[in-house]
Amino acid sequence: MANEASEHDLRSFLDWVSDKGASSYLHVDKTISPRFETTAVVQGMARKLRSPVIRFDDVEGSSYPMVTNVCASIDRVAKSVGLTVDELNARFVAALDAPVAPVVVAADEAPVRAISESMPEFPLSRFPELVYTATQEQPYITSSIVVARDPDTGAHNLSFHRLMIDSDDVAAIYMTPGGHLDQIWKKNAEAGKPTPVAAAIGTHPLWCYASLVSGPLEHDDWGVAGAVLGAPIALTSGQVDPELLVPAQSEFVLEGLLDAVDSREEGPFGEFLGYVAEPGSRPVVRFTSMSSREAPIYQDIVAGQVEHLTMSSISLRARLERDYFVANPAVVNFWLPAPMTLFLAIDASVQTDFDADALMQDLLGESYLKQVYCFDADVDLRKLASVQSAIACFVQADRDVQVFEARNGNGVDPSEIDGKTAKVAVDARAKSKPVRSELPEDFAASFDLNDWIR
Repeated sequence: MANEASEHDLRSFLDWVSDKGASSYLHVDKTISPRFETTAVVQGMARKLRSPVIRFDDVEGSSYPMVTNVCASIDRVAKSVGLTVDELNARFVAALDAPVAPVVVAADEAPVRAISESMPEFPLSRFPELVYTATQEQPYITSSIVVARDPDTGAHNLSFHRLMIDSDDVAAIYMTPGGHLDQIWKKNAEAGKPTPVAAAIGTHPLWCYASLVSGPLEHDDWGVAGAVLGAPIALTSGQVDPELLVPAQSEFVLEGLLDAVDSREEGPFGEFLGYVAEPGSRPVVRFTSMSSREAPIYQDIVAGQVEHLTMSSISLRARLERDYFVANPAVVNFWLPAPMTLFLAIDASVQTDFDADALMQDLLGESYLKQVYCFDADVDLRKLASVQSAIACFVQADRDVQVFEARNGNGVDPSEIDGKTAKVAVDARAKSKPVRSELPEDFAASFDLNDWIR
């Protein structure tokens, strides 16, 4: 692998996609409000079964052009770097085992350091003040990759977290309970220290996807990003904490401290499941500096729409394949048909010691899985009639359905009670070999309907 940094950034992706036609790229040059209108455009396109990258040149109240739906199509992103979806998925699966170390460049070689301002002289209100839903009370930043370092190992962690703008230089942050950033914050808080963080906004979609590939906390995520990109990512030293490396080619980088004690009421917010997450007390980030490229482009992710759902499934798919299915070759196919739901196609003949119940119980340890179904290999997991027929014909609820009570939830499931949820495993495979009512194979092969119907 070459040591030269990857040339992929948000601008290279936009250059590629901008001439791919209306199905892939939509340019809106009229003034649009960040309050509901940008969301309405994205939602309206989705209802027409379209999810193009959308560029808004003139967002009311902000001097920055804005793009959204950048990560909405994994097929489009894969093609932009000359890969198939299968090849890109293989990179996700292999990224932890074959990391590609980043290249560190000086500040004067980092495009993101072209403009630098301290805060609150640079107020967060300069960004588009985006409001997505009727219940939302404050504007949010949804597209930032939050960078932090584990105080024990020094490993960098990359993750997406919604940031509610509270004032010119303060944002309340929602962290998944027990997630890596939450663990890092708690380690520092127990030592009485704030956590240095950076929020990178405006990045290549592969950087976004890579930040969702979850491995052990001690694993440095910049190496994972390089593995997904296929080349080292260019980083530069942080301004608040020089040991915190930030992406040199992002459009913006906000830097500051995640407070060990202070909190704000954050929410309500429309999450990826399509329902509103209730308000709660969250830690705050106090931003102290902003740097950007020349003529920077702001990137947004509209909560609860196609892009948000696509991104939420990518890391889960890679983790499932890497951590569970490689060790269980009886799983010949899988599908995530809806949030928190997993379908498995099983061919037990290829694995004599396969234990479906044990696998489903293991899988339900994942915070973003709530229902797991096992089907025979001949069931088409993507056809509702096929899976419903298997459930109707092969499931006896008292024998084939297991309910696990009071499991840890994910914090965005609206049915959770005090952070706990019940989970379900369903074995919808035939328990004896049923005989399908079909014509004889030789007869069906030779029969020609045209002989009978004119």
